Amino acid sequence: MFNEKLTRLLNALGASCADIANCGGPDRTAVAHYLSGRRIPKAGGEASARLVEGIVQYTREHEKSDLLLCILADGQETDTIAEKNPEGVSISTKDISGDSNGELGESILRWLYATGDVPCDTQIDKDKKKKSDLSGSGGKFGTAREQIAKEFGRRFDAALRCAHLSNVALSRLINVDASLISRYRNGSRIPRANSEIIPMIGATVWQYVVKNSETVTIAGEIGISEDELNDTKFTNWLFEAVVRNAADISATEQLLRAFDQFGAPRLITDTEKKQKSGDLSGMNPDEDELNEKKDVYFGNKGLQKAVIRFLTRTIIEKVPEIWLYSDQDISWMTEGGFAARWAELMKRTVAAGTRIRIIHNINRNLQEMTSAITLWLPLYISGRIEPYYSARNTDPRFAHTLFVCPGHFAIEACNVRDNESVDTYHFYEEKSLVDTYSRQYETLLRGAETLVSFSDGTKKANDGSFTGSDTTNAAGDGAKTAETDRSKQYAGSAPERFPREMEGTDFQNIKIVIHEDSIEISPVSENWKIFRFSNPLMYRAFLAYEEHIKM
Repeated sequence: MFNEKLTRLLNALGASCADIANCGGPDRTAVAHYLSGRRIPKAGGEASARLVEGIVQYTREHEKSDLLLCILADGQETDTIAEKNPEGVSISTKDISGDSNGELGESILRWLYATGDVPCDTQIDKDKKKKSDLSGSGGKFGTAREQIAKEFGRRFDAALRCAHLSNVALSRLINVDASLISRYRNGSRIPRANSEIIPMIGATVWQYVVKNSETVTIAGEIGISEDELNDTKFTNWLFEAVVRNAADISATEQLLRAFDQFGAPRLITDTEKKQKSGDLSGMNPDEDELNEKKDVYFGNKGLQKAVIRFLTRTIIEKVPEIWLYSDQDISWMTEGGFAARWAELMKRTVAAGTRIRIIHNINRNLQEMTSAITLWLPLYISGRIEPYYSARNTDPRFAHTLFVCPGHFAIEACNVRDNESVDTYHFYEEKSLVDTYSRQYETLLRGAETLVSFSDGTKKANDGSFTGSDTTNAAGDGAKTAETDRSKQYAGSAPERFPREMEGTDFQNIKIVIHEDSIEISPVSENWKIFRFSNPLMYRAFLAYEEHIKM
C-alpha cells in the first residue's frame, strides 16, 4: 500500500512529517494523512510532486542520498540493481542517482506507486477505511489479536515519532523495560485494556508531543482539528484498538452466555403452550381497535395501538410473513410498560406460523449487534426470524418506521427526529399503498446484510458439524456468497484447522464451531435451530474471544 511504503521510507530516513514540510514538501498535516492512509496523493499531481520535492531535499540536506538509493532498490547495495514495477517500468541506480530532481523524483514516484494503489486526492470512504483497518495490509492476514496489535503498533510508532521519543527514552520516563516498548511499537504485543501502563504512556507521550509542537501532526493522524485535540482524545485514539478489542471480547462473551442460558433444559410453561397454539386468551385485544378503520394515530400511545392492531390481526389471519423496519427512538416500545405486551404479541405471531423479516438499525457496531441479537434471541429460537442489519447510515433529520404485512396492511411514518412521540403514524389497508410500501421495504433490504442465518441441524457433515440446507437468507444466494467473500477478506487466518470446536469455555449447554468463514452455535440438548454468524466484525470478535480464553 502507498501509505505503508511511504512510512517505510520516512522511518528509514529518520524523517518526520515536519521535516518533509520544512524541506518544501506538503504541510505536515497532509503528510500525516498520507501516512495514515486517509489520503493518497494523485500520481503526477501537485501534491505528489511537493511530497517528492520534500523527500529529495531532506535527503540532500542530511546527506542521506546513498540511503535513499538503497531503499528504492529494496535494500540491495549494488550498482546493477534493477527493480520492475507492475507496469514494467525499470528502476535502476542510474535513474535514482541522477543529478536532477526530476529523475530522482520520478524514481521515488514509481517506487511508491508500484503497489497497485489507486491514487486520488479525495478522502477514502469511511466504510472502506474501516474494512482496511480490519483486514490489514493484504496477503496472508494474521489472527485477530495480531491485527489489533498491528493497528496499535502503527499508531504508537507515529505517536513516538511525533513526541521525538526513542524506545529507551520512553522506558526510562515511565520505568518499564525498553524491550516492552519495542514490542508495543513493532506490533508484536498490546497492553491489557485495564493496565496501569495505558494512562502512564498516554500522559507521558502527550507531554512530549506538546513540548515538540507536534499537535498538528497528531490531529492530522486522528482526523480532527488541532483545536479539538486534547490529552484525553489523544490517549483514546492511541489505545482505541486495545480498548475496542476488550469491548468486543466482553460483548461476545455476554452473547454466548445468553445462548447458553437458552440452551439449558427447561419445562414448557402454560403460557408457551398457548403461544404455540396461537391462542389469544389473556391478550385482551380491544375489539373496537381491531375493527376500526382509523387511518392516523398520534404519538407513542397511538403507535402502540397501531402495533397492537397490526400484530393481533397478523395472528388472527395467520398471514405468512411481516416485514419490520424502524430507525426511530424506541421510547414508544418502553413507555407505559408496553414492552411486555409487545414481546408477548411477537411470540404469538411466530408461534402462529408467521415469518418475521426485520432490518435492525445498528450501523455495523459490534456492541449494538450483540445487544440486538440478545434482545431478539427468544424469537430467534423459533427459526422464523430473518434478521438483517442496515449497511447505510440513518438520516439525522428524519426518523422512519415501516411495518408491512404484504398484501394486507402497513404502518408507515416519516417524522422529524426527536418529534416521534407527538407526531403521526399511518395505518394503510388499501392494496396500492400496501404494495408501494412493500416495494420500499424491498429497496431497504437490498441495502442490508444478513445478521444471523439459521440451519435446521438435521444433516451432519462427515466432521460431525451441522450443515442444514434450509439456511434462512431472504437476500438470496448472491448476497450470501458476497457476504462469505467479505468474511474471508476480513476474518483473518486464525489457526488453519476448520471446522473446529471452540475449547476452554465454561458454557455447558451450547457447542461453538468455528468454520473458515463463519461461526456456528448449536444447543447440546434443545431442538432449536443452528445459528450461523458470518458478519466480518462478529467473526473477528469470536476469533478474538477464542484467543482470549487460551491466554
